[in-house]
Amino acid sequence: MKNPDECVNLHEVREEIDIIDREVIDALSKRFQYVIAAARFKTSEASV
Repeated sequence: MKNPDECVNLHEVREEIDIIDREVIDALSKRFQYVIAAARFKTSEASV
């Protein structure tokens, strides 16, 4: 990944933003998997 000040045109900026967007989506997907895993241990409202 480039630093923002290394981008020389708008196309490069947009490419870097797209990379970050994919990383964010991947991280949220992984987080959701952990939420599902945590739900297995929550057997009642009291354990939330």
